[in-house]
Amino acid sequence: EELKAQEQKALEAASLLPEEERPLIHSILELQKHRDEVYSEYLSELRQLENKYEEKYCEIYSERAQLLWNKEGYWLTVLKNNELSSSFVYPQDEELLKHLADIKYYSDPQVDSFTLQFEFRENPFMHNSVLEKKYTLGKPSKAQGTEIHWKEGQALEGGFFKYFESRVKKAADSDEDMDEENLLAQEDFELGTELRDEIIPNSVLYYLKDF
Repeated sequence: EELKAQEQKALEAASLLPEEERPLIHSILELQKHRDEVYSEYLSELRQLENKYEEKYCEIYSERAQLLWNKEGYWLTVLKNNELSSSFVYPQDEELLKHLADIKYYSDPQVDSFTLQFEFRENPFMHNSVLEKKYTLGKPSKAQGTEIHWKEGQALEGGFFKYFESRVKKAADSDEDMDEENLLAQEDFELGTELRDEIIPNSVLYYLKDF
């Protein structure tokens, strides 16, 4: 849709050119249209390739999860040793995050979205064994989180677990145009992307960072 809008805008601009220049620019625009079609084909094949290798990665991550299931504090250390995620981890979060057994992600090949899944061992803080955060990219982009069911008197205010609130990221022309909610959504999406692209694939490197 965005490419079509750009194409229409370019055609309108070309109509304002001197008459003798229009045939040449229209020919160039036809080549541009062909290039855009090839690019769309590339994106489609790239998505298929990414899905193929994501399945292979997930097999490796599942094997890792089995080895780490009873390793208390592994993911807490990983999150604290990544520059971005460490800013979300407060001291009050640490006891619960020691019970975090695995973080995984999966993508939806039909739409531009991915979901992060946090699995917890039995703990004294919450009833949930799994928390999720689903990101759907678009206009606006949305981040939908799991409602946390705290055990009586154990709710953690703010900190890392505020991340599981749902947010909507609206388009803005610049950082100055962003309101507070949009800035929070921007930070949310940055953390989600960092978890998917950096922390989950390379967790052991972050775990060993301080050794």
